[in-house]
Amino acid sequence: MKNKEEIEIAEHYYERHPLILTISVISSALLVGTCCYIFFFREFEVHGWGLILIPPTLVSVFQTLIFILTPYAFIYKDRIEVKKNLFYNKVWYFNDIKKVSELGKGSFIITYNDGDEETLPLKGIKPSHLQNLRNELHRNVYETLVIRDLLN
Repeated sequence: MKNKEEIEIAEHYYERHPLILTISVISSALLVGTCCYIFFFREFEVHGWGLILIPPTLVSVFQTLIFILTPYAFIYKDRIEVKKNLFYNKVWYFNDIKKVSELGKGSFIITYNDGDEETLPLKGIKPSHLQNLRNELHRNVYETLVIRDLLN
């Protein structure tokens, strides 16, 4: 028999900023409305503009669906996933992280075990969730550091 894959459930998730969602929905609706107007109510010569507008409209609609259906960030027991937009999906594992420090109000600096640093941008997350995300990151990184020290 085939083993079923285990479904991993996120311990915490952090939602997107409502302003980002609103802007995305409005821009998608405007693009879809413009394409529909050009194709249904304009003459055939203008349809070229509609064909030019179709790719950005499709990207905008998919982007809006992703914004509505998925939260901004997930924290699992061993990693954090940030789904900033359609083209940005980043995963950081807590075993690789030595420390997390705050760069400013909207971003963190992740320092890896080998000394490399990377910025974790958090533009688009709900402001009320930012403090909770910082606390969870520090707690999870601290727990993995304690486990690594015990193993060594």
